[in-house]
Order: sequence, then structure tokens, then C-alpha cells
Amino acid sequence: SLLALMGEVATFARCGSCDNCVRGKQYAGDTERDFGGEARLLLTAARAHGVWSKMEKALKEAPLAAARAKLEPKRSVATLRDFVPLLVSAGLLSRTTVKGDWAAYDVYRLTPRGAQVLGSGAPLRLPVPDSVRREEKAEREKAEKTRAEVNAAMRKLKAAGTVGANVHVPEAEFQPGARQTPVTNAILHWERTLARWRDRGAHAKAEAHVALHDELSGWRLSEAARLRMAPASVLADHLLMTVCQVKPSKRESLLEVGARVTDEGAARLF
Repeated sequence: SLLALMGEVATFARCGSCDNCVRGKQYAGDTERDFGGEARLLLTAARAHGVWSKMEKALKEAPLAAARAKLEPKRSVATLRDFVPLLVSAGLLSRTTVKGDWAAYDVYRLTPRGAQVLGSGAPLRLPVPDSVRREEKAEREKAEKTRAEVNAAMRKLKAAGTVGANVHVPEAEFQPGARQTPVTNAILHWERTLARWRDRGAHAKAEAHVALHDELSGWRLSEAARLRMAPASVLADHLLMTVCQVKPSKRESLLEVGARVTDEGAARLF
């Protein structure tokens, strides 16, 4: 510490006012997390390139781009950059400043400990960068906005006495950073499509769209009765909306979106 460097002894455990102390109070119990995936990704890039500009490019290209896409949650390259000083502080990377012809730049190299971590799948606890917290805040706000938009769309559909009012949206689709949101996408796309057409005066087109949904709903009910299963098991509510949008013309296309349809059922539809 600075006091130790000056040969002095602190008379307190924490000052309570510096960034570290304030952050410790604000995020008590969440100052460190397992960032093993992020660390190994950066260590791989550093081993191959060593200079951030080249590491950054590598993180955006195969094969590291594919590995970055698998991180949970997703991390932007800008956020990953904030982990580099943490890896240096943890002794996983060494940093050497080189004076170039035009400017100085840092070169990163794996340390023996860094090589050991890279070769293992063990958890690695590191301080939580501010950029991670900003990303998480943005994801929470995005999730809250999506929930509000879906709820508003459902209210409109219910008030209009049209489709979608009873569609169940899995809670997982409203979680920050959710990657798979098929039900949410179907509802919002359906409501926005109808609203756009009606705003432009294309009421006949919008009503034809709703009529197609009603026709498909009737087909689904008859298929469910014939196959002795619930209508949603034949074709889920959100997939019913999707089918109206894409208008498939053959049985294989219905199977691709997840419908349970026999040759006889397809013949009744097409």
C-alpha cells in the first residue's frame, strides 16, 4: 500500500471514502465473481498476439469470436478489455511498456500461473469491473422495457378481442440477458405488424391477417381433437402467430417451426 511504501502504519482498517471502500459498501458480497471464462478467453488472445489491438481483432474473428459468443452472460470486447488489468494484477499476465516509433504501447505475456489457469477449467475469482455492472444495468433496463412492451401488447390484443390475450410468456424470457425469446418476439411482432398496417390505413390487410389466424386456430382445434391432444401441443400459441407471418405452403415448413402435423392434417390445411 501507499502507507507501507512511505514507511507508515495505518491507524484504521479502511478509510471509508475512497473508491474501493465505497464500492465495497455498495456491492457488499458481490465484489468478486468467477470470471474464469473471460480470463481464459483473454489469456488465449494474449498468448497468440500480446498487443491489445491485435487481441481485440482476434476476439472479433474466428475461432475466439465463437468462444466469446458462448460466454454466459455475453460480453462485449470493450468490457473484456477491462479484465486485462485485473489479469495483470492477479499475476496471470505480465505487462511491458514498449516505446514505439510513434507512441508507447503495452505488450502482454502469459506468466507461468497464467498458463496454468489457461490449461484448467477451474473457477477464477476476480474483482467485478464497473463495465460489467454497466452492462448488467443496461440488460436489466432492456428486460424491464420488454416486459412493459409485452404487457401493453397483450392488453391491446385483449381489449380488441383478438388473438394473443391468453398467450403464456415464460418468465425466463424476461430475465436480463435472455438469448432465446420466441414467445416475446412473436407477440411483439404480431401486435406491431397489425398496428403498423392500421396506422397506414391498411385495415383490410390487418383484418385479413386476423382472419387467417382465426382460420388456423380452427384447424388447430380440429387437429387436436383428431389427435386427442391439447391444441397448444399441436401448435403453440406463439407459433400460431409465427405461421400467420411466414405463411408456409407445405407440411415440412410447419414441422420446422415446431408444429405436430400429419400428412392428413396438412392436407386439411393446404
